[in-house]
Amino acid sequence: IFTILRVLGVAGIVFTGIKYMYADGDAKGQIKKSLIFVIIGTIFVFAAGIVADSIAGIFGEVIK
Repeated sequence: IFTILRVLGVAGIVFTGIKYMYADGDAKGQIKKSLIFVIIGTIFVFAAGIVADSIAGIFGEVIK
């Protein structure tokens, strides 16, 4: 699931960046706001994956 969310997050950043490049002056402000939320969400997804992998690694070592 984390892999799918990571791919979607990066795709969202790329798609929003492309929209920003082709937008006119008035729309750029709104796209910039949405880009910030997409970047923050992607950071959370990557961080959650790292935390989950770390916890799984810790419990995997304890069980062995």
